[in-house]
Amino acid sequence: MVGDFNLPLISLLGPEKSFEDRSGTIEPAVRKTFDLEFMASKVLGRGWKDLSPEQQQQWTEAFTRMTVSNYARRFVGESGPSFETVGEEEGTRGTRMVRTKLLKPSDDDVELNYRLRETDEGWRVIDCYMNGTVSEVALRRSEYGAVLRRDGFDALLAAINTKSAELASAPAP
Repeated sequence: MVGDFNLPLISLLGPEKSFEDRSGTIEPAVRKTFDLEFMASKVLGRGWKDLSPEQQQQWTEAFTRMTVSNYARRFVGESGPSFETVGEEEGTRGTRMVRTKLLKPSDDDVELNYRLRETDEGWRVIDCYMNGTVSEVALRRSEYGAVLRRDGFDALLAAINTKSAELASAPAP
């Protein structure tokens, strides 16, 4: 389940690799582990229903690229880290919460908790909580929903594609 996703993350954290190598490593795990269409729809909230099926597909692919880019950019340069699954518990509306920690020898540990829901393909991540409380979906809903309402779909798509490109070309942290 989530453990399968954490394994490719560990491979990103060793010796410096290019952004392309990191994103190529993590993309299959993201697509397998996350319910990306569900997350993409929740990020847009009510705006999702106003999109055509083609726009929904475009948004889901752009959201996927952004998710992959975020992980590829965040998990770089650390040596000797490991993940620990702390626990699993029932959540609301038939979801499960899997609590993990990224153990970093040279820095503070990071809590990464995943909310999952059961789909036809098995359990999939529908949200990630950094340090236990910061919902990735809620952060993105605030950011992307505002752009969609204010500037429209084309501007939102352009903005997220620009952000993904910036993450890909930024120097490693």
